[in-house]
Amino acid sequence: MYPASFRYHRPSGLHHALELLSRHKADAAILAGGQSLVPRMNLRQATPENIVDLNRIADLSKLAVVNDVLEIGAMVRHQSFCCEAAIGFLSLPSGFAELLGRMADTIGNLPIRLRGTIGGSLANASPKAQWALLSFLLDADIVIENAGGTRCERYTQFVKGDGRTTLKPDDLITNVRIKVPPAEWRYGFAQLAPQPNRPASAFALVAITLEDARVRDCRIAVGACTPVPFRLHALEDWLSGRRASVSGSDDLVEIATAAVRQQGGESQPYIEHLAVVATTRAIAQAVEC
Repeated sequence: MYPASFRYHRPSGLHHALELLSRHKADAAILAGGQSLVPRMNLRQATPENIVDLNRIADLSKLAVVNDVLEIGAMVRHQSFCCEAAIGFLSLPSGFAELLGRMADTIGNLPIRLRGTIGGSLANASPKAQWALLSFLLDADIVIENAGGTRCERYTQFVKGDGRTTLKPDDLITNVRIKVPPAEWRYGFAQLAPQPNRPASAFALVAITLEDARVRDCRIAVGACTPVPFRLHALEDWLSGRRASVSGSDDLVEIATAAVRQQGGESQPYIEHLAVVATTRAIAQAVEC
């Protein structure tokens, strides 16, 4: 099918883009990577009267570390994190840089990664989005602008459910800020999907620090199987102070199962099982890396 007719706007600067959004509000749709919007328009599931194309706004594609905070412009493409040359100049801790690349590499296929943007991903608020899980675990701040000013929201306050955020019709995500984690953090990321290049049924992200072969601190987040990601606080508490070798134990599986069941709501049993498998695999990766 073909999309309904629309007016196409290609602002060259952020101020012009915000002005257009303020003028057209709910009658406008933002074109970033187009990986979600364009298919919906072709199916007539979305029929905006105006398209505001952000691809000419250079300021939205900046990637930098400022005062130990990783600042990611909303138009930074997923594939940027898969390329060492693209992020090597940032001097991020090696484990964190590797994690960004591994997570980005699981997003769709190469054409999607080359076009899709982190701002578009977060604005869509899909529970199956890898950047949603990362933003949740690392307490990312979402910078939002409109013609009236700028505000900054923690990701946990920004997302309200599957496809629901605090964004208003004239709002635009301009930046994502993540405090650069300490170099001693170790990471594990595991994703379970029906087949390659398909959205995950469950994934887990783990950040751990070790001291004398024991878990000193840990964060564990699970996503894709619920409308928003969730932390496994009970499992985090249980792991703290235990030897790293516990990662392969039956006790871990039992505690992880109980924690997922407690936090995962009314997920179907097989989805719960996938979440537990993803969690235990991610913990093992973090301990062994």
